[in-house]
Amino acid sequence: ALVLSVTAVFTTACLLYGQRVVVDNNLTQTLQSDHPVTAANMHADVHLGGIIALEVDLEGEAESLKRPDVIAALLDLERELLTRPNVPEATSPASWVALLHQATMGTYEAPESSAAAAQFYLLAEGDPSFLRQINPDYSKGRMRVSMQDEGGRRFEEESLTVQRLLDQHL
Repeated sequence: ALVLSVTAVFTTACLLYGQRVVVDNNLTQTLQSDHPVTAANMHADVHLGGIIALEVDLEGEAESLKRPDVIAALLDLERELLTRPNVPEATSPASWVALLHQATMGTYEAPESSAAAAQFYLLAEGDPSFLRQINPDYSKGRMRVSMQDEGGRRFEEESLTVQRLLDQHL
């Protein structure tokens, strides 16, 4: 009976104090700091746009991603995300349109009409990586937000921030 009582008290104490333990996974800190994989991760974080990606699914009505106001809102969202210290890259189908607009018109911005957006999308369709970001009726797309590896808790915080900003912009 004494052994069972001690075991019950010990188990209860472990359960109560175990809830206070903070677990935070950080891929870069899994291996030794001088390990080649750690060095490569650090290099990718600093120089290549981060090693952690948050994929955001965008969904609307057919042709909605051709609308200039939606494209402009996505570009504004990308700009705001890029002001965050651990977000070196944010891209969406709107990025393609703005890049093609810049190449042809000289400015990185949303086109003035859906017809112009359709022409830019037609040009982008020649790249297979673009086709993985959008569906054929332009109702669904994917935004990619790259982040530096600052741990799982930071990733969760940034995910919530992205959702909040997405709700504000769209």
